[in-house]
Parts: sequence; C-alpha cells; structure tokens
Amino acid sequence: MVVKNDAQFEAAFEVWTANQEKVSSGERKRRLLSEMNHAQKQFLVKVWWPIFHSFNGLMAEFEVRDFKDGYRYLDFAWFLAGGQIAIEIDGFGPHWRNADRWQFADHLQRQNHLIFDDWIVIRFSYDDIMEHPRRCQQLLMQTKGKWSLEKPTNQSLKNPLDRAIMDYAARRNAPFTPSQAAEDLGWHRVTITRRTLNLARAGLLTSTSPGKSRFTQYIFNKAALC
Repeated sequence: MVVKNDAQFEAAFEVWTANQEKVSSGERKRRLLSEMNHAQKQFLVKVWWPIFHSFNGLMAEFEVRDFKDGYRYLDFAWFLAGGQIAIEIDGFGPHWRNADRWQFADHLQRQNHLIFDDWIVIRFSYDDIMEHPRRCQQLLMQTKGKWSLEKPTNQSLKNPLDRAIMDYAARRNAPFTPSQAAEDLGWHRVTITRRTLNLARAGLLTSTSPGKSRFTQYIFNKAALC
C-alpha cells in the first residue's frame, strides 16, 4: 500500500477538519482549530489514508463524558455499524516520561470507563506508526472486518475473519489470491486459503481461475449480498 502525503490527502484532510470545526464548540473546537499533533497526523498519512482514501466515519478530538463528570477527548472516534471504536495514539514523549503514578492510574481508569461505555479501544504507538505502518493497517482492516460498516444480509458471514476477507475483496475491487489477502490482513496463509475457499463455495466470492490452479484468484461477488 503506497503511502503518500499527496495533494488528494491534503484536500480531503482540509475538508474533513473544516466540517468538524463547523459543528463543534467549546474545548473540542479549540482543539480542532489547533494544529493536529505530529503523531496523529502521521497516523492518518501512513496508516488510515492508504487503506480507505477517505475520512468517512472518522472524527478527531471526539468529546466523551468521563467518570468524574468532566470531558475527555479521544484522538479519533471511528463509527461502524457494529461498534464505536476509540483510536488512541501514544507517543513516548515527555508526557509519559514525566507522568507520575497518579497520572498513570488516571490514564488506566480513563480506558476502563471507555470500555464500560461500550467503546472498543485500540491503541497505536508512534514508533509502530512510523516503523511498522503495515502492521497498523492490518489491525485496522481486521477491526473493520469484525465491526464492519457493511451489514451483509447473507447469514453465512457470522465469522469475523470471513467479514474481514469480504471487506478486503470489496475494497480491493480486483482479483486477489489467498496469499495476497493473508499478507495484507496479517493472517496465516493456510487459514485465509481455507476461509476463502469456503466463501467461494458459498457463492460470496467468484473464482477467476477455473479448474485446479495453485494460483487461484477471487473477486467480490456483489450479487450474493443483495
């Protein structure tokens, strides 16, 4: 997946942030009007944008009520049909190096209460974003597969991995091999091959390589989910 901080990204980023500023107020608006910190911006550039090429369903500096009846702000909130995802970016900077034990405890309580309020919390370190963006992308794709935006009417997609494969196939919109899907999704090739074959037998994927071939390719069958 190509990573580019290109003109298309910058244009979409400006529209996305401007739209959020229009509907926000108070502290959230102040945060949005401030320049996004480097770690958060790099998450968008290196991890989010190369996968989705849009900011649909994603909100920055999302305001949530905390357990002290105050407000906290998530780095990003991602809303899918199956769940609300809190995405937090953690850098090993002065904030953490200088944190005392009470700040650390407060941080853990914050996450616990997010979970109690039905948030699914996923965290990325700045180092992982910069050094291992592909691994971070795989986690996002697995997250979308499990709590997918698309709710298929076909009841055979109860398995989260099946949903991840189908979401991958729909987004790719081109033939793929199980090995390619395994590499992109971060799962073992044998597991993906088995699940892909089952999806093809169910008519959800279509083989583009008739007969027995070591390099069978599949494409998304849109008609099967109608």
